[in-house]
Amino acid sequence: MKIITILGLIFSTFCLFSQESEVKSTLTDYFGLLEKKEISEALDYVHPDLINMLGKATFEEQYKQLFNSPGIEVDMADFSIDTLSQVYQHDDVKYVLVDYSFLMTFKVDISNDESGLLPGILLSSYQTRFGKENVSSEVPGTYIIQIQREMFAVENPSFDGWKIIDFEEGMRVLIVGIIPEQVLKHFNR
Repeated sequence: MKIITILGLIFSTFCLFSQESEVKSTLTDYFGLLEKKEISEALDYVHPDLINMLGKATFEEQYKQLFNSPGIEVDMADFSIDTLSQVYQHDDVKYVLVDYSFLMTFKVDISNDESGLLPGILLSSYQTRFGKENVSSEVPGTYIIQIQREMFAVENPSFDGWKIIDFEEGMRVLIVGIIPEQVLKHFNR
């Protein structure tokens, strides 16, 4: 009986490690695509129910606007997986809550700012939005922002691999249609 118990524990540990490894691999691939601005490919990692709500083209257009705004260059880099929760299973679907962070850099063309006020106004605006401790500017017109976010990684038998969905309280109405309330309660969200 002890051998069966020990083998069961070893198998359970291996399964948990394997799932954690799969989630990390998925996130690493996703983050790499975002850093390279390969948005269409990155969106293939997003939960299909979220993509289907607005259509992939809508999401691609939003990113296109972000990355191609006149006078502003935007980059995302240094993605980091800060914590992964243990896998929680609800029905046939597995969920992992992920805390992650990255740097977002905004380079704003301030060449036409004759008054010299724009860099200070932008710095103050970004500090108000993201927190003073998360925003720095060593070069006028360049703002580096430390972003800290949460997402769910979801493995569902209806699709291949793990898919992600960012979690923000402001998106709760949309997310509840994808992530069951019981799962949100389990993760205290």
